[in-house]
Amino acid sequence: MIPKKIYYCAFGPMNQAPEPNGKLDGYQLIRITEEDFPIYEHTLTAALYQAGEYQKLVDYVLLHTIYKEGGFAIYPNTFFHDNLDRYLDYDLVCMENNAAYCFADFFGAAAGHGAIRMMMLHYKTTYARTQTFFAAQDIQHDYLNQLVADQPLLFENSMAVNQPQEIEFNPNRGPAAAVVSLTDECNMRCEYCFNCFQPRRSSFETVDNTCQFLLNNRRDEEPPSLAFFGGEPMLEYETIVKPIVLKYHEQIVFSITTNGTLLTEEVVDFLADHNVPVLLSIDGGKTTQNRQRKLKAGGDSFEAVEKNIPYLLLRMPETVFRSTLTKKAIPELYDNMKYAERMGFRHYTFIPNVDEEYDEADAVLLQEQFDRFAIEAMETINAGQIPKLKISNFSLGIQLLRGVLENSGGVMTTTERCGLCTTSCGVDVNGGIHACQENNSTTDEPLGTVLTGIDNNKRNTFLEGFRNDFDEFAERIYNSEANKQFAVFLINSMCPKRLYSDTHYQVPHGWYIYAKALFNSSLTLYKLYRYSANPYMADYLGVDAYEGGPIC
Repeated sequence: MIPKKIYYCAFGPMNQAPEPNGKLDGYQLIRITEEDFPIYEHTLTAALYQAGEYQKLVDYVLLHTIYKEGGFAIYPNTFFHDNLDRYLDYDLVCMENNAAYCFADFFGAAAGHGAIRMMMLHYKTTYARTQTFFAAQDIQHDYLNQLVADQPLLFENSMAVNQPQEIEFNPNRGPAAAVVSLTDECNMRCEYCFNCFQPRRSSFETVDNTCQFLLNNRRDEEPPSLAFFGGEPMLEYETIVKPIVLKYHEQIVFSITTNGTLLTEEVVDFLADHNVPVLLSIDGGKTTQNRQRKLKAGGDSFEAVEKNIPYLLLRMPETVFRSTLTKKAIPELYDNMKYAERMGFRHYTFIPNVDEEYDEADAVLLQEQFDRFAIEAMETINAGQIPKLKISNFSLGIQLLRGVLENSGGVMTTTERCGLCTTSCGVDVNGGIHACQENNSTTDEPLGTVLTGIDNNKRNTFLEGFRNDFDEFAERIYNSEANKQFAVFLINSMCPKRLYSDTHYQVPHGWYIYAKALFNSSLTLYKLYRYSANPYMADYLGVDAYEGGPIC
């Protein structure tokens, strides 16, 4: 909702210009002068002021003010034929020479709106990069007009927490997808790893039984899926991975998560020839990787991984770069994404380490890192190209937002959020079945085995307890957040295992600031996708073209 405030600036030669007038009854008209704005506290505004670039200074000051306070921004000597009441319930408005209202451009937004923040950041980064001034009016045309053209956006700030219908599953049949731990051992010791390292190993027989279990549970003609996991699953390449794939590759869809240190050309050729995609667990460039991911024997791991990447991408160009974001790595996030891009990766995803303590400075820095890459992606798309690196976090953010904004805003139910031993499961080294692969290396009692099947009493007790606790959690979060869209987004973004096992249905602060940054940047990207005719936007975000068609 946009407050009934109208801001205009009177800097330099504009100081004597008449104030806006017309049908402004009930609106607070606020004049901003050199004395009202801390020009020299901002590098950009100080440079603009000293260069006598008053018009561009006004542009940026208005952006800054609207972002902080909310309201409408206008130029002096503007006459309004009609008031702005029809826009007050909107979050963002951009009008261009609309004679029904005034003789000049104006824009308005609720305080803290992501599109305004993105324009401010673009303005600042352009100056920092080129030492040239980028007119906010041009930015409005690049971004705001793509968002709204002459149709302002309306996003209600309230919605019901609906409960969609549960995904159906046969209670007498187990999951048809599994993440299977081949060993609890690893040749690395990453500082944040959840794995409980111990010398437990699976066997060909156990994984063979797992394959039979999955095949017995297959649904229709869709093949079951099995992801090799660990520990480091490549430690069992010769004993399990290779023979299992050779036996079942025409019946089961395989994948593998690996730290990449054991990927020889021969191994990569085998995986590529048998359609076993790789998720590469790597945290970034040399500085980040060596700090966070040490070898078991001590020492750095960066070179041991990087030397294997070129051939891996040559044979398997869709390999995913998967990283863990720690507190120390927040200022390195953008650089690590660019490292992945330079190496030739097409797909990047990351998860925050929520076991650390974060503060508000981390939240601000994380938002800046998100915005930096989002702006770069938008600039590339505006230039008629698809960014080389797709960030799956943004795709996930868009999907969550579509659920909030287009599909009645429902909170996802148990099996929509994660299989939780209904449609998917984890399997430990002994063949025990768990709700999540992160339970595979713990002492948690399994919900069944691949030989005996699911114990329905145990599974139903677990699911009922999770549903009840999750419903209470969702209601508490929804009621505590002022922005109901973000509340639903946050609830749906939470990992079920983290809720029921690690945090006892509390939101870790690290996840909260991550979800907030993802929400803000994804909302801006969503609006571009929703209201843009550019076909590259939907492709980049990994979503279908908007069914209603572009408005602009």
